[in-house]
Amino acid sequence: MRSRSLALTSGFAVAVLAGCVSPQIGAFTDPAAQTREVVGGAMAALADLPLLEYTGGIGEISGSGEPATVSMEVTESGTSYGTAEVGEYTVDIMTIDGVVYVKASEAFWISYGASDSHAAKVDGEWVQVDPAEWFDAGAFLTPEEYAALLTEAMGDAGSTEIALPEPQDLDGVEVYPIAVGEGFVYVTVAPPHTVVAVVNVGVTVDPSDPGGVILSTDVAALDDGALDALLEVLETAIGELATVYTDDSQLVLAESSPAMECSNSTFKCTMSVDVTADISGEFVLADKVSITFKATADGGPLGSKKCDDKADAKIGETVSLSCAVTFNVPADGVEYPINSSWTVTGVATFKPDTEAILEALQEEFAELG
Repeated sequence: MRSRSLALTSGFAVAVLAGCVSPQIGAFTDPAAQTREVVGGAMAALADLPLLEYTGGIGEISGSGEPATVSMEVTESGTSYGTAEVGEYTVDIMTIDGVVYVKASEAFWISYGASDSHAAKVDGEWVQVDPAEWFDAGAFLTPEEYAALLTEAMGDAGSTEIALPEPQDLDGVEVYPIAVGEGFVYVTVAPPHTVVAVVNVGVTVDPSDPGGVILSTDVAALDDGALDALLEVLETAIGELATVYTDDSQLVLAESSPAMECSNSTFKCTMSVDVTADISGEFVLADKVSITFKATADGGPLGSKKCDDKADAKIGETVSLSCAVTFNVPADGVEYPINSSWTVTGVATFKPDTEAILEALQEEFAELG
């Protein structure tokens, strides 16, 4: 799993309900009790939000080592959509029902390490990718999950074990600047207490991975209009899911029984190979592989000839592919050796039930609104 330690920066405004304890005069009180109550109420309200927006920088987004700038929206159920700027490339990223899809250009996929043929095939198409390799905001940046991570970070830093700091003014709002490591969580002094900004606070998703993410959040203007806008974007994207491709790093093509047979009467050479298609990732939904066999027969002074064949295979199925070329052989009694070479490539796809996905999405957003 990559880039699972997060540091969120900049501000967001949310409406949060929290009560304040008014200790009796002369009674012994724990100064940290009020801090825990204020913070606890703020985090509870944050967790109840239907939607959060994130923008910022990530050390890497796809296992390629390339830094990226992201802009994401995540609902309480883990549906997410956004874009990432990776070097000179713009990548669309979407998570629906736990499946992570990416849409990018041919040039990006080549830079990512895809073969030229695969990159050309998936240019501008939705590709299912490994959620452990990509930035799956829907898995760990829902409002509830982020609030829990932020609460844990504050607990680890001892932020809720001390008295509330002196209030300060933040854009005209009186807030408590609660220190968390080198960063701050700003909570309104007036109840109901509201988290209005988080600056440079790290939250750890996977303790075994120290990779960093710097994000900003903005939920101040998230209303029914924001939900409607996100739903419209997702509906358009779902309409583009007629065929979904699989990252070719998950596709395994095992070749067997390669052969070449040449006829001395017709001067025809037939090249063949058996191919078994399989998928290495358990998360992959692909159920069909389109396989292409390209062969070259080199006859030395006779020149070289090329041919190809194509076949579709189910996952785990073995198919035979073959093609033939014919040489012009002079009647000189000379034997001409023929050498062959070939390549096998494939593209794994599946056709999701877009009507069912769309119906479930519309039901989700009706509940969010």
